[in-house]
Amino acid sequence: MKKIKLLPSVTDIKAEVGDELAYVYYEHISVGYMADFDIEDESVVRHKGSETIYEQPERMNEPGITGADAAQTTIYFEAMVKGTTLLIIRNLFRMDIESEYRFRITVY
Repeated sequence: MKKIKLLPSVTDIKAEVGDELAYVYYEHISVGYMADFDIEDESVVRHKGSETIYEQPERMNEPGITGADAAQTTIYFEAMVKGTTLLIIRNLFRMDIESEYRFRITVY
């Protein structure tokens, strides 16, 4: 199994069944920075989960502290079966699309 990092500059991705694909982005939900995605064919590539690493985790639960939720989030996907699908990832600011990336993923 390979781990493939999804980069906006590389939109044609080749993966083998079982490979993991990962997209990393800056998230700050209290300010409005987040991301979402769509998978054209979820039988070919599926969403596996996500992991968020906060910049100041120790401050998040302090009384009177707001905005301490800046983080780096990684969304994980898995190549399931042979085929081709389109993965669209959108970086959002206050629910408006700031950028959109289209990855054509071929699983062999």
